[in-house]
Amino acid sequence: MDAEFSGSSAREASMSSILAAGRCRLRVLTSVALGLAACVSAAQPVQQLADLPLTTLLDMEISGASRFPTRRSEAAATVTVITRAEIRALGHRTLADVLRSVRGLMLASDRVYAYAGVRGFFAAGDYNTRVLLLVDGNRVNDSLYDQAFLGSEFPLDVAEIDRVEFVPGQGSAVYGPNALFGVINVITRGAGVRQEHTIALGLGSFGERRASVSLRAPDPMGGWSLMYSRTTATGDDVPNSAADGGPVGASGVDGMRRSALFGRWDHGPWRASLMHGSRDKAVPLGQGVVFGHPLNRYWDDLTLASVQFQHAVGPAEQGTVRLYAGAYRFIGDYAVDYPPITHNRDIARGRWWGLDARVTSTRFSGHRLVLGMEWQRAADLEQQNFDVAPEAVDYLASHTRSQRGALFAEDQITLGDHWTMHLGGRVDVAQGSGSDVSPRVAVLWRPSHDWVFKAVHGRAFRTPNAYEAYYEVDAPAGYRRNDALQSERVVGDEWAVEWQPSGAWRMSAAAYRNRARRLVILGYDVDADRYRFDNVGRFTARGLELELEYARDEWRARLNANWNSNSAQPETSPLGDVFPRRMLKTTVVGPVTAAGSGEPWWLGLEAEALDRRGASAGRTVLNITMTAPGLPGGARAVVSVRDALGRGRTDPGADTIGQPTIPLSGRTWGVELEWPIGR
Repeated sequence: MDAEFSGSSAREASMSSILAAGRCRLRVLTSVALGLAACVSAAQPVQQLADLPLTTLLDMEISGASRFPTRRSEAAATVTVITRAEIRALGHRTLADVLRSVRGLMLASDRVYAYAGVRGFFAAGDYNTRVLLLVDGNRVNDSLYDQAFLGSEFPLDVAEIDRVEFVPGQGSAVYGPNALFGVINVITRGAGVRQEHTIALGLGSFGERRASVSLRAPDPMGGWSLMYSRTTATGDDVPNSAADGGPVGASGVDGMRRSALFGRWDHGPWRASLMHGSRDKAVPLGQGVVFGHPLNRYWDDLTLASVQFQHAVGPAEQGTVRLYAGAYRFIGDYAVDYPPITHNRDIARGRWWGLDARVTSTRFSGHRLVLGMEWQRAADLEQQNFDVAPEAVDYLASHTRSQRGALFAEDQITLGDHWTMHLGGRVDVAQGSGSDVSPRVAVLWRPSHDWVFKAVHGRAFRTPNAYEAYYEVDAPAGYRRNDALQSERVVGDEWAVEWQPSGAWRMSAAAYRNRARRLVILGYDVDADRYRFDNVGRFTARGLELELEYARDEWRARLNANWNSNSAQPETSPLGDVFPRRMLKTTVVGPVTAAGSGEPWWLGLEAEALDRRGASAGRTVLNITMTAPGLPGGARAVVSVRDALGRGRTDPGADTIGQPTIPLSGRTWGVELEWPIGR
């Protein structure tokens, strides 16, 4: 096998291209993105926005910043919350859409997966391993690649989301590995207060077709819910952005088939859930593969199941025990021109299960204490790479397993009428990686009801995943394993102030500094002609975030801005180079028809302005959507146009030399109808 082996797996190639990416001088190019959207996916009207108390909207209860619920203003972080009402009103279709308006976050796509950059940090091809994704407080990142699924690969339909919490900063003291720069906590809907069943049908650009059915049945002890959705698309015509002198474009190579199933059962102290997502996605662009070849394709399957029991164990204590299991499978097919054109395949499987338990106590005056433990075992981590045709050749067959355990404690201490302190710590022990200690301390000062000042210091870590440590191919341009990899470490500080002068307004500002070391970076040994992961990355980021929120009557608005500067070593690593130095975002939701004329039509506005990101210029996007509820039979209709200005957009590519940018689809449209059933 020749030196082209590095292209035999596009999934591995996107990681290997990190070394080749050179640093770029960023120049400012301001762009504006507007999105008007409306909800389509639930039986309740969008006007539910107007029915929520203002104090609940702007200082709502959250659960992602700690292991116990707390008010947003009392959390040990500057938390952003996107409610179900906003998600519906802004017409979001994926979790990446929901996160796009969050301050300090940058979302990018390679037309297959969605990637998140946080507070100046963005590493092309890292599969979101430095961000922890939770659903109902439970880990979703798989046990093989540590991947956080954010785009169409996310196994939960957004119609089942009650709210999304983004907790910036170092969350390992609470949740352990992967929470280096932030935690995304997705809270699912319960059964509700009344029975409701709905069906929805939609179509859109590039042959998109979507159908879903949602069933909900409450009872006095809880209830159950079940949702299934199916989406197919033929995909856009794709221009070739690689500097390889190949064809300028291809059609029919961007299609997708996706299905998602979610069920939840609540009964008194018991809760059970099952989530399964399956996606078959064509790979239109990839380093080392034949551009536009129909063989290039990914399959992702993720299944998560859990059973939880919560019960009072004393007059001031409450215990929670959860048993969970997960399975992930990835299959990648590639057309590689060795020559001749060869069908190469990747297979990766991971299966894991675990147990966590915790006790929350308010026994001691002025203290809210949590003590807990976690244990997880991944009994089967499998990686294979081989040629299928014209000749069968095996390159990799790796079978490993892992095990980790942790003890953690957290205490919210009331020091007086104006002062609160959060103290937390966690010790994780992982098989083959030793132990990691993650402390967090936060001090909150509330001089008056309107003002809150926060100072937070935390440390976080990430253990090397199975792909980084054990991927090995003994061939030219192959890989060497490195089971001596150490955990990545990040130390972060944040200083924030929040001001809520009335129920209608909330303003906040936050300054942060993150310092990362021992980041796992893929390097290339020229003499040995081999790739290997090593702990050689160092990264520092500093920034400032401002946010203004408004809620009055039926109108909701949010405006935020971010400035950051960063530096990374080694110089050959693009860490942070593709993160915009400045960002400006806003969302607005409100009715557009007069009161008394029936159920109003609703518009949502979403705007984004980004600086240049590496070789990708600043972008301008305008999305417009209108929802018409109250149609005959209780139906609602939604018509949307995204990127209405039709300007060419790109996202940063994984390789600044061979593929510096990823071209995105231009103007698209969508229509969806929803009906209540069984009434």
